[in-house]
Amino acid sequence: VRFKTQLLLEDAGNDPVKRAAIIGDIIRTIAIVPNDITRTLYIRECSTMMEIDEQVVLNEVNKLRLSNNDKPAPASAPTQEDVLPKDYVIPQEMQPVETVTMPIEETSDTQDLPPLFPPPEEEVFPKEGDPAPPPAPPMEQTVQIRCKRSPYEAYEIALLKYVVRYGERTLFEYADEESNAPATIQVAEYIKKELDEDNIPIYTPILNQMLEEAVTHGKEEGFIAQRYFLAHPDPTISRVAANLLSEKYQLSKYHSKYRDLEQEEDRLDQIVVRDIFALKEAYVLNRIKQKEEELKHISSDDMDKIFAVMKEISELNDIKKILSKELGERIILKM
Repeated sequence: VRFKTQLLLEDAGNDPVKRAAIIGDIIRTIAIVPNDITRTLYIRECSTMMEIDEQVVLNEVNKLRLSNNDKPAPASAPTQEDVLPKDYVIPQEMQPVETVTMPIEETSDTQDLPPLFPPPEEEVFPKEGDPAPPPAPPMEQTVQIRCKRSPYEAYEIALLKYVVRYGERTLFEYADEESNAPATIQVAEYIKKELDEDNIPIYTPILNQMLEEAVTHGKEEGFIAQRYFLAHPDPTISRVAANLLSEKYQLSKYHSKYRDLEQEEDRLDQIVVRDIFALKEAYVLNRIKQKEEELKHISSDDMDKIFAVMKEISELNDIKKILSKELGERIILKM
């Protein structure tokens, strides 16, 4: 930046139009410097060289940075859909099953066929005392479908980003409950522990394998998750790891509005916990939905079953409130 400033100003001489254009170009260069201290030093030095008040340069740099933060990420930055291969599916024997209610659709094949029976006789309205007519056939059906991709894929990817980037790093230091000796827990280890305690699986097998391997090797001397996964013998795993890491390097250039690379590394103890809560909340919401579907199809005579399912829904809603409260507080802190 210093060399560029000196060279361009010498070339512009005393021409005010050229100098203004060059100063604008230099300010745009300073604005993309990610480190606050380095950027401040450049502002101070370049304002002296350009013979402009330092506060004016600072204001222009801040305007540009705010403007860039409001712009969408560039097309080259990977999206969630880019992390896993587009043709990736969960093996059939491992696919999660979801119960859904679907309308019974009439097919055009049956509509065009001639009637097999003569048309019905003129409708006769029931008289008082006649038995009730049979119930109409249901217009909906309950079916079980297999999910080729995890219903929680977005949340699983969010957690695996931390595993690949920082899996071996210490997340928390604490005193052991039995011996009172100092102990530590790593990022990958903490994520697995939290999910295991609530029996929440990672449904995407390749992501679950990466989590398991990060925990297994995390305590080995010299283990670095980034290096391990990039050099993994399974090419799909190494490709997924590269995609997760590439977003990190994009973030070092293109800062999002409320988070950048420095904040992510410095606040792992908050954002890892937050994203674990987000996955748990999504899991609980899905469980509530499933139980509500189950409730619709229980016979009205089976009151014991109805009350049991209603109790489960109530307990799940209590858990949802706790998770929502935790998430809300953490989002406010993040802002």
